[in-house]
Amino acid sequence: MREFRSREDYELDPKNSLAYYNRGIFYYHKEQYDQALADFNKAIELDPKNSWAYNNRGLVYYDKEQYDRALADFNKAIELDPKNSLAYYSRGLVYKVKEQYDQALADFNKAIKLNPDDDTRKRLEENINELSKESHRYKKNHSDKTSRKRAKV
Repeated sequence: MREFRSREDYELDPKNSLAYYNRGIFYYHKEQYDQALADFNKAIELDPKNSWAYNNRGLVYYDKEQYDRALADFNKAIELDPKNSLAYYSRGLVYKVKEQYDQALADFNKAIKLNPDDDTRKRLEENINELSKESHRYKKNHSDKTSRKRAKV
């Protein structure tokens, strides 16, 4: 396999999905999300089994607050690579934003189980603790509202 050393190498081989994927990462870190999306789309077109391209495109959608699209990409990344702990973590973040706390907790726990020594474990555990509190508050508020509605009837 040929090694790529510069951006010009990427431009010379338009059929190399890895080139688009790597450039997409570059654009993502520079917060140039539209360019990142274009490159991740091309990487997926050239290699539709690349779970990491779906995961990273999902991160772009997440940062653009397009949560349903992000969720679809994280689901696809997990379908393609069920051991991709980052995809579970990322999907958990979407569930958290969507206030689907049980699913978020399940995904964070799965990410830890798949990669217990990962350096993101502390962040995952913090998210789990925060979600436990949020879930409890959400269920309590929902229960209180239901009780008030019943009392009015």
